[in-house]
Amino acid sequence: KKQQTTLPIPFFPLRDIEALDTGGKRKMSNQFELERQFRGDAPNFPGFDAPIEFRPLKNSDTVLLAPILKKYGNQLSEFLADYTFAANWDFRNANNYVRGLLDEPFPRFSYLFLIGKQIVGMAYTGEWGNSVYDTQIVLWVHPKHQGKRIGNSIGHTIRKVMLEIWGMNSFNWIVAETNTPSIK
Repeated sequence: KKQQTTLPIPFFPLRDIEALDTGGKRKMSNQFELERQFRGDAPNFPGFDAPIEFRPLKNSDTVLLAPILKKYGNQLSEFLADYTFAANWDFRNANNYVRGLLDEPFPRFSYLFLIGKQIVGMAYTGEWGNSVYDTQIVLWVHPKHQGKRIGNSIGHTIRKVMLEIWGMNSFNWIVAETNTPSIK
């Protein structure tokens, strides 16, 4: 019987944290709101009226992703992996796909990249080779925004997260043949 090794995985709780508002009254803020306060104002992404931001994928993102998966399913071949015929998907299929991404084991993570409230790209990380500490990124940039250095920004952001926060040993950037415009 093969023995399975459990690796220590950093845990970042997404619990509510008490914070003081300007009126001195206590209110509850979630971790994302607090992080945004600490970051301050980020500069707008070149050519846009808002900064580029990223966050982990959430189950509620199915509403945002369903039309994208349906329209650009052929281009998202690396993201869709075992899922086929995305152009024929309904909301239930898209929801199953998102839930599947959220149920992936460490070091597989899915992130959305947004400018304002618009999804401009997605990134998926996973192991590379035999070690969970060697990682890869698969990214996708919305066709409307290709050639604007968004793919470059996504790649460098996820590289920083994987190497400096998660402590990975290596980082490999994978681009699907059907999605080579995303790297520009």
